[in-house]
Amino acid sequence: MRLLLRVVFISIVQVLAFTGQKPSLNRHAAIGWEGAFLHSRGGEAWTRAFHHQSLADATFTMSGLPTDTMIQEGADITEAQWPADFCVNVKIEAPDSSDYSDTDPVKAIALIGGAGEAGGGTGKCNYFLLFFLAGNEPGMGVQCDGGGSDLPLVAGQNLTSSTTYDLSFCYSGNTTGVRHATISIDGTEAASEDKNFVYPRQGKVTVLAGSHDSDVAVTEGVTLTSLTIEASTTTTTTTTTTTLDYAGTVQAAGANKQDHPFVLQNVPRTAAATRTATITSQEWPQDFCIDVVINTPATTTGVRCIALIGGNETCGNFEIYFNDTNRVGMGVSCDAGSSLETVAGVTAGIHTYQFCYAKIEGLASISVDGTQVTSDDDLDWDLPTNGSVSVLVGSHDNSTTEVLEGVSLDSLKFVTRNPLAPAPPPTEVAGTTEAVR
Repeated sequence: MRLLLRVVFISIVQVLAFTGQKPSLNRHAAIGWEGAFLHSRGGEAWTRAFHHQSLADATFTMSGLPTDTMIQEGADITEAQWPADFCVNVKIEAPDSSDYSDTDPVKAIALIGGAGEAGGGTGKCNYFLLFFLAGNEPGMGVQCDGGGSDLPLVAGQNLTSSTTYDLSFCYSGNTTGVRHATISIDGTEAASEDKNFVYPRQGKVTVLAGSHDSDVAVTEGVTLTSLTIEASTTTTTTTTTTTLDYAGTVQAAGANKQDHPFVLQNVPRTAAATRTATITSQEWPQDFCIDVVINTPATTTGVRCIALIGGNETCGNFEIYFNDTNRVGMGVSCDAGSSLETVAGVTAGIHTYQFCYAKIEGLASISVDGTQVTSDDDLDWDLPTNGSVSVLVGSHDNSTTEVLEGVSLDSLKFVTRNPLAPAPPPTEVAGTTEAVR
């Protein structure tokens, strides 16, 4: 019932150093984003109403500013304060352009969302990052390309040292499906491109450092005057007919979307959310596996849902879950007699799970950390292959049903599988094989 995918981060600078190659200070390699990335270009012409630090319109305003030193976890931001389509408006002095090196190629403006390790987070990776690259080039993206995010967007121009600028980092499309990022400098658009960024829209806010709890990409010798977030206003003029699937990749009109099945966005998830996404029949292959990476609880009592998929009510939908003593199961909600469960429970900690079902053969299986632990070839499930997706709760309309607490759902995605072939090991969103933990 759950597929969890964990993105493993190794900075490109570290990789090159490990292999004995000299790191190159190009736009992407210096940042430490790595992996196989999804590039989506929809051919749309974009027009943006630029924002100019309007405190009246701000949904979030960073406290403790102005400052010329880093402030780690200096504020909390909620999902209500972080619109799905937003601009982060920053007034900041550009650093000394000569103060970069092969080992210090990035200077952070702000790390938004998530938490430090003491708060159950990663400290840095998978969170929304604003930064300068070597030469004072502004950029935005998800640190470590978390959740299979695209490469960052960079401005394409360097800023003058010790000069104050109004920067606007905007991201739109979480509500429309066409995901697009824009950077403007003093009210003039500098860069604009379709981007798929996956990040948690809540947590801590750190400024002038790239980690919530360690000295990473620290920016010194500058003054950050203000940082606000507000809802963005964007219009599009479509010049080509394209759509985006949940993984953020462009689909031509009439394309087979089962080449790009459903992927849960805005991970990791730590709180129950009813109807947090929708899935279509085209995004739900007839023969499928759901790959999940999740921080398994110490123990569970009764059914605790990882995800409820399809339909729009409580019963009759596809459910992946933990049962007593961390036994893992999958089946049709409210129909316990047709479920498939593991005999033994899974130990606490981060694990990868794969829940597979082939409808014609009636074949279901569950794998843990790449090893199949149970299967059944006589399960005739009538599943609604479209509808709502709820996570960490077992109902689409009741937020207290089968709630799973104290976990982090790092990723969940559908993959197409051939039931006559061995099930491949679960993979992370970026496409690399998930290591056994």
